[in-house]
Amino acid sequence: MLISLLVIGIIIYLIVSAHFKKYRDADEKTLRPMSEWVVLANSGTRNHRDKMAYSLIVQAAVILEQQKLLPPKSLRNLMINKPGMSKSNFVLFILEAPATLCPNEFDFLKQSYNGDQARIHLAKCIGLILHYGGGELALAQLAQAAALSHPID
Repeated sequence: MLISLLVIGIIIYLIVSAHFKKYRDADEKTLRPMSEWVVLANSGTRNHRDKMAYSLIVQAAVILEQQKLLPPKSLRNLMINKPGMSKSNFVLFILEAPATLCPNEFDFLKQSYNGDQARIHLAKCIGLILHYGGGELALAQLAQAAALSHPID
């Protein structure tokens, strides 16, 4: 009986640690420049891309929460309230929005895209959306668009 419980415990541990390893891998990829992150995200499956996007969004949100630009867990709650939302589309829409909202920031964003960590670049894009696009309502609209659109390959 004790041996079977030990075996079951080991199996559960292996399953849980494998699950967290996948998310840890996605978290580590946000340390790369956004230009590299995009290549890595597009080289995987849709499910892999969504895990990477979720991790990127959460880490960018933490940066913005620490700077008091976003309320705690607001982006997580936004994703939870849109259960069918494609996280990768949400990231794509966030990356595209500053180009139309504040085209005068193009050089700043280009430099950030190629040099900053992916999570920092996304946080900068969200910050520009919050500043120029109408605040959290603009993010909610991007989330709604991501929920209504099919995942982009």
